[in-house]
Amino acid sequence: MTADLSVPPLGGAVAKSTVLAVTRAFIVGLGGALAGITAVLYACGYLVSRAHLSMLGLYGLIDFSHDYILQEGAKFFLVTAYSVGRDMVLPLLAIITPIALIGIVLGLRLRATAARWCDALRSRFLHVDARPLARAIAFIVLFILFLWHSDIYLDKFERPLCYANLLYADGGTAQCGAAGGQGADSLRNALIAADKALLLAAFQELAIGLAEAILIAYLTWRVTLSWRWRAWCVAPPYFATALYLLLLPMDYGVLQRPANYPRIALTFDGAPALAADAPVFLLNKSSSDFVVWDAASRKLFWIPAGSVKRAEIDGAYDLFDARWRKNLRQGEKK
Repeated sequence: MTADLSVPPLGGAVAKSTVLAVTRAFIVGLGGALAGITAVLYACGYLVSRAHLSMLGLYGLIDFSHDYILQEGAKFFLVTAYSVGRDMVLPLLAIITPIALIGIVLGLRLRATAARWCDALRSRFLHVDARPLARAIAFIVLFILFLWHSDIYLDKFERPLCYANLLYADGGTAQCGAAGGQGADSLRNALIAADKALLLAAFQELAIGLAEAILIAYLTWRVTLSWRWRAWCVAPPYFATALYLLLLPMDYGVLQRPANYPRIALTFDGAPALAADAPVFLLNKSSSDFVVWDAASRKLFWIPAGSVKRAEIDGAYDLFDARWRKNLRQGEKK
């Protein structure tokens, strides 16, 4: 009688281990991707909230939760993608698509002629390598374009961040030298008057500037790909693009982040805590106090939560909405 020394097949065990390895790699990759996305959203949300509070004059006075900051970062990406895609990308595609189709048709019709021209040029200038000269010329053109672009957009990206303390009577003063001139005055007036159309146009212009900077940086990288010192050549457009990427969420916090806050009426001991005929907005609430803004005196008030007997909220409104400001001026005249 002989013993059975045959080895059982290992196909099932190998397949099972392969599936487990793929599943483990997928979960690890997904977790890393979610962690990276969360970090990006949080960073953008912090920049948005920081610029928004600085513009209102509330930075250092109000703290937002981590969930709120993460939500602001997600809203920044959603609003930016929607506004840029609807108002710029789709109209641009509507113009470029017919032109591209016409170009493809003409290219197919003239392909034989173009091939003959290329063969003639190649046979005539075969001994000359024109690629280094072409790359040098292209780099010079791109560098001049980068300088021109930076001269225009550095001021445009900085200007929205030059205003602070708009909630106060003496607010809106420029915090940097670039906020001077007629363009700065129009932007300041748009912020005070809540001119949504002008603010949206200003933000979309910045988004276009960022897209142009990315294109210039990419083309510069492609042109200098074979150069020994390409790192020094691509450093200026890369640095400018990184700066614009950092400033765009902050500009969003000033230009596009709505200044909507609840309008509240507080009473304690049977008497109003503030003037009843002036709008009062709730900026923040904690377990210990209410932080409100009086639109008539343009001042902030900290009210202990224990002294509040009743709080009524009738909706959320823009702090710079011209409708309730008009009603306030009419009440003052009476």
